[in-house]
Amino acid sequence: AFNVMPPRGFEIDLQGFTLEYFSRLFLDPGVFTFIRNTLVYASLSVALALVVAIMVGYGVSRIRVSWLSNALDTLATVPLAIPGLVIALGYYYFYTTLFSGTPLDPASIGAFQAWVVLVVAYSVRKLPYVVRSVYAGFQQVHVGLEEAAMNLGATRAKVVFGVTLPYVISYVFSGAVLGFIYMATEVSTSITIGNFNPSQAPMTYYMMNVYKGGSPIGVQVAAAMGVLLILIQLAAILIVVRVLKQRYAFIGV
Repeated sequence: AFNVMPPRGFEIDLQGFTLEYFSRLFLDPGVFTFIRNTLVYASLSVALALVVAIMVGYGVSRIRVSWLSNALDTLATVPLAIPGLVIALGYYYFYTTLFSGTPLDPASIGAFQAWVVLVVAYSVRKLPYVVRSVYAGFQQVHVGLEEAAMNLGATRAKVVFGVTLPYVISYVFSGAVLGFIYMATEVSTSITIGNFNPSQAPMTYYMMNVYKGGSPIGVQVAAAMGVLLILIQLAAILIVVRVLKQRYAFIGV
């Protein structure tokens, strides 16, 4: 008020606004391979995680043996407590030991199929997010509906897929989107495993590689790739919101 101190604050300068780094990003012919890899790996991992999540969620919500349901729930949640780098190193030693000399062996230079290991690693690493969403859906369906259907002659499979699953489909979709977002942005596992076969690495590996490449504009190009990754995540969320006509709040997004 007395102009004793100069005003300080955050100032946005739009004069430096440019899309140059996005054009530099797409001028790299290899960038589309990393984008495709990310979308394919995340989609396959979500599909695999959904199969496991539906089985675990249904089992935990319906098994009446407390210790068994608690054990399943714990096993499905444990990956959250394990750092991604530890999981990546664990997969490395697992596949180099049991699959030595095969395309699944990371030590097989040029022949290693990194995409298989990445899909499995993503699905296991982010499984808890999918399981919690699907499990919440099964909890909303009263077991009496299933008992009534079985009394009328329906098999267990028909009950699950014909009676219960339609009620929890929105939870399945929300779990799939949440899992897709976290899988597409996985860093430690992607960098560690993708380093053994860069041609099959995802977008996060490309960002690290550009950032560490020593180029003066590496940070800006990596940031442009990060913006593109955010747009992919937003597109996935908007698609599900439009399809289900519901709103979901995602923690950590």
